Amino acid sequence: MKFCSECGTELSDSTAFCSNCGRKVESSASDQSNHSSEQSMKSNQAETNQPTRQKEKKEDFATFIKRHKMLLSIGLGVALVILAGYFTLSFINSPDRYVNGVVDAIEADDYESLAGSMYFADTEEEISKESIEVYVNYLKENKNRLDQVKRDLQEQSELLEEDDQTISDFSTYWDEMYLVKKDGFLKDTYRVYVIPSYVTIESTLDGLMLSNDLEEDLHTFSERESSFEVGPLVRGFHQFTFTYEGEWMKLEEQREHYIADKSEYVSPEFDVDYLTFETGFQHDYEEKLIVSGNEVSDPIFNEEIGPFLLDEQSTYEYQVDFPWGTMSTGEQPIDSEYVRLDFQVNEELAEQLADGLQNHYETVLTSFETRDFSLLEDMNAGLRNSYENNYESMYGTFDSNDEWYSGLHYKNFNIHPTMMSFGKDDQGEWHVTVPVTEEEMIVNSYAEPSESDLADYRNNNRHYQLNYRDGEWVVVDHLSMFGFPDSEQTFDYTYDGDVRLLETTVEEAAGDPGKVIPVRVGEYVEHLVEAINAGDYSLVSPYILSDSSLESDQRSLVKRLYEAGTTEELKSFEVLSVEESGDGWKAKSREEITINYESGKSETNKYEWTYTVVEKDGEYFLSKIE
Repeated sequence: MKFCSECGTELSDSTAFCSNCGRKVESSASDQSNHSSEQSMKSNQAETNQPTRQKEKKEDFATFIKRHKMLLSIGLGVALVILAGYFTLSFINSPDRYVNGVVDAIEADDYESLAGSMYFADTEEEISKESIEVYVNYLKENKNRLDQVKRDLQEQSELLEEDDQTISDFSTYWDEMYLVKKDGFLKDTYRVYVIPSYVTIESTLDGLMLSNDLEEDLHTFSERESSFEVGPLVRGFHQFTFTYEGEWMKLEEQREHYIADKSEYVSPEFDVDYLTFETGFQHDYEEKLIVSGNEVSDPIFNEEIGPFLLDEQSTYEYQVDFPWGTMSTGEQPIDSEYVRLDFQVNEELAEQLADGLQNHYETVLTSFETRDFSLLEDMNAGLRNSYENNYESMYGTFDSNDEWYSGLHYKNFNIHPTMMSFGKDDQGEWHVTVPVTEEEMIVNSYAEPSESDLADYRNNNRHYQLNYRDGEWVVVDHLSMFGFPDSEQTFDYTYDGDVRLLETTVEEAAGDPGKVIPVRVGEYVEHLVEAINAGDYSLVSPYILSDSSLESDQRSLVKRLYEAGTTEELKSFEVLSVEESGDGWKAKSREEITINYESGKSETNKYEWTYTVVEKDGEYFLSKIE
């Protein structure tokens, strides 16, 4: 066995050329000696086999050459494939081609192609296909912005072509999106990093829940956590859902917000508010508070409750089941955070109040007719005394005149639906004060009244107070209150009792000034009050002497008080004495008058006046007041 001196390959003893490198194999000295001896011994045989050996040597060399050609061809092929692959990958993997693909996909609304290639710059979170659609719409709605993005991406791709860095970061000087390149073993990869937006949502509505357009619950607002940051988000239109379910309202609203900056603040406003329902009384009866059609369970009064979902059509209604029936405020608009619960007179209550007024009119007329003031015992002392004084004055006239007629009657009366007051008094009685317009007929005359006199009713506006006693409403007072409601609808009734007419007759009584003048002065005082309230001096002018100082004074008084919004109410009147003086008479009177000022203030005063009365053409006129 021997080895190749060139490459060390193990060879057989008979090999003349190395099968690996083709070098000729040289014999050693011992080999040559042996070869000589063998050659001498086998000279004849060698000569015989020589042509065969030469043939074998030629075949071995041909095999060697063929094998090396094959290896060289394979190497060249591999090199060409690698080179072609390099240029192909370089073309496919170029940033310019990538950018063109992104721009083409944006312009074609190809959200599928963009998915997987766009990421948020701060979290490296992949942007969903739905968000890509929002972002693309944002870019395309802002053409200048889209054109700028195209230019920026193209500029970035050119920089990446020239730059040999494995990662190039453009985040510091592009505010919309930028490219990132990452080297791979055979292929580089690219990503579009989008600058994210964050929205801080603030709300002071405790318990309000926030969710996104994927119906994912994001946050529940509270006093301690009144703000929440949503993000990262792409720019464009985003929808947020706000839900609230509280004791007195339910809310679910979707709000769309347009995001155009990196950071924005949103404070959603809802038509909700806290209300205070004010009542002036307490009770233990069944009640119901309804706000915008929804009943409020276990309502709390005189302190703030809520929230409530309010708008311009929001209303409230309060109902209580009292012993006399259900009372209600009626459905009223909510125009303030402080709601005063004032009841309205409904038909059921109006019927009961009308019965109370019918009984009142009958009692007053019977007391007038019989001179029995004990019938007025259910009334408050003030009202009872007022009636008593008026009737005593009238009876005084009867006592001092031989012929006199006095009549009193009530006819139609209208109950207004607005309550002026309602509640419990110190004795624990429920009371209500309602405006009433009533027709009253009063006759005081020396002559027997005609049918037209008995049909001459005047309208009185009074605020009647009724108390609930023993299952019915009883009139206890009528109050002097400034202002009277202008009601479009009233509850209308008619008193069906008889006219009460009192009379004394003596033929010569009509010519006695001492009997006529007290009546004349009384009519003057009543008509002066009417003239002041109506602003019409002509109502009192028939009782005043023309061109007298009293005419000038009272004409000015009527105008001044009416323009000041002042009204008067005659509470009582009495002529104390009539004495002859010169060409006329002096009549002393005592009057009690309530004055109502425009400010709402009222006062009741007592006056004593001395009137000068003169006779002209058989009639008596007042000419002066002292």
